Amino acid sequence: MIKECHQDCSWPIGWICKTVQVARSAYYKWLHHKPSKGEIRDQKILKQIKEIAKSNNSLFGSPKMTMALNAQRKEGEPVVYRRTVSRIMCVNGIRTSKGRFNKKYHYKPSTPEETAENLLKRDFNADKPNQKWCTDITEKKIPGHDQKIFLCTIFDLYDRYPVGYALSRRNDIALVQAALDDAWAKEPNSHAMLDSDRGFQFTRKPFAQKLQDHGMTQSMSRVSRCIDNGPMEG
Repeated sequence: MIKECHQDCSWPIGWICKTVQVARSAYYKWLHHKPSKGEIRDQKILKQIKEIAKSNNSLFGSPKMTMALNAQRKEGEPVVYRRTVSRIMCVNGIRTSKGRFNKKYHYKPSTPEETAENLLKRDFNADKPNQKWCTDITEKKIPGHDQKIFLCTIFDLYDRYPVGYALSRRNDIALVQAALDDAWAKEPNSHAMLDSDRGFQFTRKPFAQKLQDHGMTQSMSRVSRCIDNGPMEG
């Protein structure tokens, strides 16, 4: 509106700014503004984006659009980065006409075979060793690689000392059983209560049966109550 009014010199500038609620200093800043090098480059990239989008019926998102722009780049011109393309497309409302996902996925939660009551009841103190154990699994990414490693630890609530642990590249029942075997090798006569969350590794029948055969009691955190296994989660 200011631009239209600016072309009609008979309209007083003060009245125009007051009508559209714009400061007079902002008006003169706009009037005397000279595009920066970045703005000029953005306009050039925007023109190229519109041409590419028109040629392929807007099939490209920002990653493929970036590749197309760099393919057209002449020798000596700077590289166009995806974040720049994504920003320009977003500001100007240019979107891909192709759906992001073609398949429909339906999440199916795993059904626990065995569950246990929350016998620990957030009583994280123990009067003697091997009375209350806690366990959980931690996922870590190997530095410099895409691989992950999983650590299952069992520690005693009496002194917060790990009594057993196991490392594996797979998060499965074998990992938990290996940690339990390590703890039993160090404390063979322990019949402690073992508290855990409701992960699939702890709700399988072989794991529950192994605890029962060793004379141990199983306790589990309630659903969506991470604090029930607070020391281990921390």
